[in-house]
Amino acid sequence: AEAAATSGSAVVPELVSLGGSGMTVKSWHGAEKKSRTVRDGRMDIKRWKVGEELDKAADATVVMLGMNDVLCPSLGDRTEDFDRWEATYREVLESVFARSKAKRRFVASVPPCTEEPGGFKNVLLDRIDERIAKICKDLGATYVPVHEALLRTLAEGRRIRHDFHVTDDFVHPNGIGHAVIALEFLKALGEENAAKLAERNLRARLRQFAEVQPGLSWRLGRPVETAESGVFRVPLDVNWVQRWNDPPTNAVFALAAPAGWTVGRTGRDGFVLTGRPT
Repeated sequence: AEAAATSGSAVVPELVSLGGSGMTVKSWHGAEKKSRTVRDGRMDIKRWKVGEELDKAADATVVMLGMNDVLCPSLGDRTEDFDRWEATYREVLESVFARSKAKRRFVASVPPCTEEPGGFKNVLLDRIDERIAKICKDLGATYVPVHEALLRTLAEGRRIRHDFHVTDDFVHPNGIGHAVIALEFLKALGEENAAKLAERNLRARLRQFAEVQPGLSWRLGRPVETAESGVFRVPLDVNWVQRWNDPPTNAVFALAAPAGWTVGRTGRDGFVLTGRPT
């Protein structure tokens, strides 16, 4: 809304938030049904009554659910678990879109749960997002790639600083994370001027991280046990980050391994350490 209001747009949108802390797809399914008869039920923001707001005509309806399904977790990792989840979410979306008489429909992928792209919860979310994309196609809704954009920004930031984050607590987005989400929604809504402004603001915030460099940014990968019991391979990627306007620097890295460990190279800036943890 802030970006839209300052981008020269003649229309400032009225935003109605019906988000509820801790709500899973299943609990929202129940809440939607209940709101058909209990008209004054409320979510986190108390001034809006769920039943009344859902039945008002909307120019655009946006839905983003799923994080709490893997955070709880209320979702298993079997195919039938995902089939049941997809069917429930489809019912929620069909009901919400029908009641809001949505002229434009948007469904977001689920933001990452932890900042480890290959972690178990994010692997579950990859499967969820595939289902969400399928539902969007079936219902004529626009898929908004929030999860994907946050991971791209995380990777970009980690090339600048090893302690860069898009969340405050590995679940809830921080300021940069919220800026990324807002940018994806503005692009999906076709708000080009507002999206350009949001993009400039995001680039400026990333540039601030680079301006305090130069420095070394690094990332340890997940240890993998070798064929020899108790011996692990640990990937380590390193980056030399120069100041924003400095000329390119041809940084050369060397790594001294702990006693009993060996070091191999993977590409120009990568290492693999092999050894037995003590």
